[in-house]
Parts: sequence; C-alpha cells; structure tokens
Amino acid sequence: MKNLYLTLFLLSMIGKVYGQVETHYYPDSTNLIKINSVKNLSKSKKIKTFPSFDVQQLLNEDSLERIDVPDIPFRFGKGFDTNITLGDGSWQNINNGRVWSMEFESPGAKSINFIFDNFYLPDSAELYITNKDQTVLYGPVKSNQNTKDGFFLTDLVDGDNVTVYLFEPNDQIGKSRLTIKKVVHAYRGILDNTTGERSSDGILPCHNDVACYNDFEKEAKAVAVVLLSSADVVCSGSLVMTADNSFRPYFLSAFHCIDTETPGYLTNDEITKSQRWMFKFHYKKTECNGNYTAPGITYNGATFRAANPTTDFALMEMTTNPANVTYSNAVWMGWDRSGSLPLSGTYIHHPKGAPMKISFDTTSLILHRDRINWSNGVSTPENTHWLTSLSIGTTEPGSSGSPLLNESKRIIGQLHGGGVGCPTVAMYAGAFHLSWTGGGTNETRLSNWLDPRGSGVLTTNTSYYPAINGSDNICASNSSMDAQSYTVNNKPAFATVTWQCSSNLRISSSNESSCYVYGVSAGYGTITASINTNSTIVTITKNVEIASISGNPNITYSNSGNYTILNLSTPNIYGIVGFIWSVKNLTNGSVQNYNTGPNGYYLSIPYGSYYVECRVITKCGHLLTSAYINGYGYSMNSYPNPVDQILYIDIINNNLSLEKTSSADDNSFDIRLYNIQGVQVKNAKSNGEQISIDVSNLIDGNYFLHIYKSGQKNPVIQKVIIQHSLISK
Repeated sequence: MKNLYLTLFLLSMIGKVYGQVETHYYPDSTNLIKINSVKNLSKSKKIKTFPSFDVQQLLNEDSLERIDVPDIPFRFGKGFDTNITLGDGSWQNINNGRVWSMEFESPGAKSINFIFDNFYLPDSAELYITNKDQTVLYGPVKSNQNTKDGFFLTDLVDGDNVTVYLFEPNDQIGKSRLTIKKVVHAYRGILDNTTGERSSDGILPCHNDVACYNDFEKEAKAVAVVLLSSADVVCSGSLVMTADNSFRPYFLSAFHCIDTETPGYLTNDEITKSQRWMFKFHYKKTECNGNYTAPGITYNGATFRAANPTTDFALMEMTTNPANVTYSNAVWMGWDRSGSLPLSGTYIHHPKGAPMKISFDTTSLILHRDRINWSNGVSTPENTHWLTSLSIGTTEPGSSGSPLLNESKRIIGQLHGGGVGCPTVAMYAGAFHLSWTGGGTNETRLSNWLDPRGSGVLTTNTSYYPAINGSDNICASNSSMDAQSYTVNNKPAFATVTWQCSSNLRISSSNESSCYVYGVSAGYGTITASINTNSTIVTITKNVEIASISGNPNITYSNSGNYTILNLSTPNIYGIVGFIWSVKNLTNGSVQNYNTGPNGYYLSIPYGSYYVECRVITKCGHLLTSAYINGYGYSMNSYPNPVDQILYIDIINNNLSLEKTSSADDNSFDIRLYNIQGVQVKNAKSNGEQISIDVSNLIDGNYFLHIYKSGQKNPVIQKVIIQHSLISK
C-alpha cells in the first residue's frame, strides 16, 4: 500500500484537473503504462458483496423482449441502497498520510457505479476507483468536486469487482466525509460496443462512430452523455451558445429525461433531481471503428433553468463551467431559431450510453403535421417536431436529448424519439425555434436564457472557448526587446479585447489582435484578456513561467546504503529545462556525465570522494555550481583558504554511513598535502581533533589536501590555495 499514494500522485501530475474528473480506459490491461504499480496494490481488508437478482425480470420491465422504447431514458442498472461510511472500510497508514479502501463485488455486473452522499474532501485529499481487471481508472476526485448538498455521482467502472480508494494527507486526517448511498449493478453493458443484430449488451449494428467523421470533430466536443440522479439511467445533450457569446454552461437536453414521475408535468422533486445530473464529455472512440476509448471527462451538478413538454426540451446550467477547466477543449454549439426548413439533419448522440455516434438524414426536413402520442402517455401537438428520416446510422434509448443539426451544423432541435431499427427509420426532434418562446414564461422557454439582452439574433455559431495563444515561458530580462507575442484564439466575431498582466510582467504594446509581453522578475505570472462582445465580457487568462538565470544553486548530499544522493537546490530559479551533472571520481580520475532532464534535481552515485559540477539549463541561459563530495561519513574544513602561514584543519563527523574498518583505528586520520605535480609536501596525524600545518615555506599555487581515515582506501580531498603576503582585512 505504500506505493499507492506515489502511483496516485504521479497520475495526478499527468494532467492537472480543475473541476472535472477523468476516466481512463485501458482495454489491454498489459498496457497500463501510467498506472503500472496499481497492479500490485494490496487488497482492501473490507469487501461488500451484493446478492444476485432476477435480471430477466428487469429486462422484461425495460420491454427489451418486445422492442426498446426510444422515447424513454435508457435504464441499464439496478441500484442497491446502502449506508456505507468511512467507518466501514479499512484504513492504512502510509508515509504521507493514510488510505481508506473498500472493495465492492456484485457478481455478473457489467459495470459498477456509486452515489455518494454527505460527500466532502479536504484540500489535497484524492479519491480513485479502479476495477479488478485493471482496465479502468476513475479519478482523481479532489476537493474542487465538492457539491453544495454533498451529492455526487461517479462514472461507471467496468467489471463486477471494483475498489474505492481515498487518500488523506497527514495535515487533513479525519476531515473527509463520505457516505455511499447506492451501488449500481449494470445488468446492461452500456460500455460494451457489441455488434450484431441485437443483444442485451450491444447497440444496433448500423451505428457510426463520430470519430469516422472529422468534419464534425468540433461539434462532437459539445455533446455529452448524461447520467441521471438515480445513477442507473442515461440521456444525451449538448452545451449551447448564447446570443451574446457569454459561454455560460447552458446544456440542452430532453424534457422527458427530467420527467420521471407524472408524464407531462414537472414536480419540485423532479427539478431537484435534475440538478444532480452528471455530464460526461469526450466519451468517444479515439479513431474510426477503433478499439480504444478516449478518457471521458465528467462534471457533477447543474441548475434547472427551463423545460417544456410541447417541444420536449430541458435547459440546465452546469455547476462547473468546462471553460474553466484545463485541457477540456470545451465547445459551445451554435443554433438557428429562424424556423427555416433545413436541407439535412444530423444527430450526435450516445445510444444506450455507448461511445459517441452520429446519424444523418440527407434530405430536407419538415415539421411533422400530426400530433404524436408517446409511449409514456404524453401527446405533443402537430407542427412542433422536426421529422427526420435517417438513412445513415440510427438512434436508440439514451440518444434522447441529443442535438439535431442543420446543414450549417447549428442546433435546430433535440431528439425526442421515434422508430427503432436500422435505416431507414423515422425520428422526431422538438423544434428549437418553437422552444424559443415555449410556454411563455422564463421556466418554459429558451429566449430569456439564451438571449438575455434581447438582441433578436436568429443564429449563433459553434465556438471553442477562447484561449490565449503564446509561449508558456518568458525571460525575466526587464527589456521590451525580449517581448513575446500573445493572441486570442477563437475570438467571437466583432469582439474587442483589452489586455492586462500581473505585476512581474509588462505589456510593451497591444491591440485587439495581439499583445506583446516581457518579464520583469522571475516567478509565475498571468496574462489576462477581457473579450467584450458589446453585451457581455468574457475574461480568459494564461499562466506563464518567467524564467531567469539568477539564483544560487547549491549541491548537498546524504548517504543511503552504499550510495550518495546528490541534491541540487534551486532557490528563485525558474524556467528550468534540465540539469547536466558532471561527476569526477577523485580516486581514479574518471568522469561521468548525466543529463537528468527538467526534474533531475537528484542524482544517485556510489559513495566515495568526488568533484561534482551541475549545470542548470533554463529557458534563458544556464547556471553552473560545483562541490566536493565526500560519502565516507566524515569531512574536513580547512581554513583560511587562500592561506598564507598556518592552515587549520577540522575533522567533521557527518553522521553518514561509513565503510567498515578495524575497531582499533576507527578515529585515526592521516592528513597529506600534495602540490600540483602530485608530490607530497606535508603530512600530519589526527585522532579527530583540530590540527594545524605550517605552509609558510611553500611556494604560491594550488595544492590538494588528502585525508585518509584509518582502514579506508579512498581519501576526502579538498583544494587549497597558498598565497603569501595576504593582506588581513
């Protein structure tokens, strides 16, 4: 278990996460390069096993035997109510804190996921979930995932045996809270991309991976699969842009994904439950028809904004804005509310919660002229839904709420339901332009949320969240001649930009397109761009490291076993690229060079006596430091140096590991002074006390002082400069 925290810490360094949780998939467990040591984790001392149940009965309830109902959210699991707390698992102390773990087994489960309640993590605490087969790792979950009400949904983890790990650092012990309220056994494998006519674990064979259509790569990044608050049902949906390009995290899905009680009406309880959704983005194949799935990124929590059964829309505002998350590649989908007849239609969706798919109607669309009676008892009026006839791909339960795009790749509706099967099949999507006015109130229409300033625009464009483009490093030259250029990527049309930076940076010049920045003092700085669309201001930042070649690196060392560990401290040195060590063995004169890379502050060498140089390479130059290294457990301090008359020598015990010597001579030292030609010119003995050597009769120059401990073959060596007629200060 001592390796656990190291493993988890390394994982957290792969890519820092802010307000998100990643799920990594490793189809081949032998390829666990990043989490290799997870294979060797000790088993938890506590295990919770769940009883078997009648799967066929649940399948019958899902109507799977006759045909899947497309306008009902897709149920995949059975939840077991629990009340497991941190007092029920097992704790194990490690060097940096302690780890809580508990194993969960539900025989036959396709996957397992959890509902946490009373959930709270203090700073630096981390939670992970991994499966027995080592093919999935969920986490880290950190303190920035804490929700207002303590309700938290986890992602699905493949297999019928999973383990939950919670790490608490030493300074936060006892501050975590966690109650596992429900454990969900997936009896339908929504993570399984089984092909074939139909199976309980698979999807229809005519689906198309979105990864096969590069033209829709941008739009796909706005789409997510939604895990509803019951943790056993999924829908689809997408981020949607506002008229003022505010990049607020509005998420469009289907009314019937919220409407879980009385059909056609929303209760306060249903609204509360909708605010506990989990959103999973980027869940798709890494390549067309490939075997590998990209790490899904999950976010918990939302605020209900509006919904209407007539056009079957629901609008939520996510608690965490993906725009504020590093590496999110967040995209907001544009829309068209003109009501113009589309020339084609495209759905991007997650059928049965599977990795993202895409489906096409290549013909012109029309509004369906008849009333539609849905399987849940809801009846929607005529001319409220787009009729699509899919000729490429299809949709299934779980696709509900997915965006319907026109030929310009703008949202014109969201999927309600339709037929089941492979092309050609009819599907219906609530019309976006009718949802715009909806039921006439803020809670039943889109207009006041997506166009709060009443601009009246009919279309918006699909857009990446803006980002500042430029170098991550600047030299602390304090000269505008060294200024770096920064620009705004994905700036909305007609927007203006103003620039600012932190106090250790300076702007030499700027305009609405770019900004030139140079460093003043070393450290870390921030460049800020405020984007004004005339109706709202979006503020984005870029963190930069301000590199310098100033500072005082210092080599220290300690012994461990038969090795000496060199450590280079680099106070106030920034922008480090790497370290080049040169180690000269003072016994035999051999030299070894080591390039240890940007994290190579440490170097392990067999203990002995060495002259060591370390070159610190930075973005803006390099610094050189050196030291004489003695790994024998003692050292000497000779002074003054340079010396004129009397050289004083102190024997210092470093309390390090010593070579084995005969006990009779343990405290005896032989001290010799050699000139540059290697001729011994002075000799002295010591039993550990201070001694002095008269050098007044020696000529000026460089000398080398050797000290031999009795029984040891290799000396500690120190350079001495003799310089007569020194002026005392």
